[in-house]
Amino acid sequence: EVTSGLKVCQSEQKFDSLKGLDNLKTFVTGTIKNPLSKGIMLIGPPGTGKTRFSQCLSNEVGLIEFEMEVAELFGGLVGDSEKLMKTALDIIRANAPCILFIDEIEKALAGVKGGQTGDGGTTTRSTSQLLKFLSDNRPEGVYVIATCNDISSLPPEWVRPGRWDSAPFFIDLPDHEQREDIFIY
Repeated sequence: EVTSGLKVCQSEQKFDSLKGLDNLKTFVTGTIKNPLSKGIMLIGPPGTGKTRFSQCLSNEVGLIEFEMEVAELFGGLVGDSEKLMKTALDIIRANAPCILFIDEIEKALAGVKGGQTGDGGTTTRSTSQLLKFLSDNRPEGVYVIATCNDISSLPPEWVRPGRWDSAPFFIDLPDHEQREDIFIY
């Protein structure tokens, strides 16, 4: 763990160990090296390879990958959460180019919808820092991959056009042919 809520992901796997997701692999490898590229959101049911894709990607393109656990960025004292988020974002900025992976982002943002969080605004203020980072303060070369199991629970500002390189990619369960490839591998 680099700091609270932020760790370096390490994996030896590359895309050849990940069957399926060919369109996603092609799209991301074609955009990630562009310094103005922002990243992607992957949606779909659990167990479809969203997290594994991100792990393989960092090795495939040779970039360090950070995993942000937003829930761990909330402190117990007034101002702690905002400070923890700022520290995490500063580390990411300092390590550009890199990949920032946020798994199950909808869980991290639970309760943010409509600004009513019941925590005195701490969640809203902290996640606003992250939203601003994704919109205005993302340095060139920081590619963000966010996964989401239930997009209906995300506030609309997190999926609006322009925040990501494309509309969210839907990752479904593998079809019959893909399952055969997985089992043979």
